[in-house]
Amino acid sequence: MVCGYCCFMVFGTLMRYFRYLLLISALVFTGAFLNENGMKSLEELEGKKGALSRENQELALDIESLERMVGKLRTDPRTVELAANRKLGMIRQDETIYVFRSSDRKAHRTVDPDYGQSLNP
Repeated sequence: MVCGYCCFMVFGTLMRYFRYLLLISALVFTGAFLNENGMKSLEELEGKKGALSRENQELALDIESLERMVGKLRTDPRTVELAANRKLGMIRQDETIYVFRSSDRKAHRTVDPDYGQSLNP
């Protein structure tokens, strides 16, 4: 038969060690995060997290837009034709391109709004 007093002593010793461990952990946590450098680094990390979150949202919107464009390019011949015309400068067999040169080329430059590239040579 196990003595009740022995169980009480062992349990009491374990609880004492657990309290010491808890106290030391609290002190380490307080020293690591609540001093000046810890709070500063925490604020910097939160700022970086917010910036990365915003960038993630912007990239998600870009991905959605590109996925819609890919879907259109796979299913809509008119979209393929427009992309070939704008990006590659391709034309139909029955089309003719007229290029007008002006003395002030910068004033009359045309920019493609979809791709941001100049349509003038």
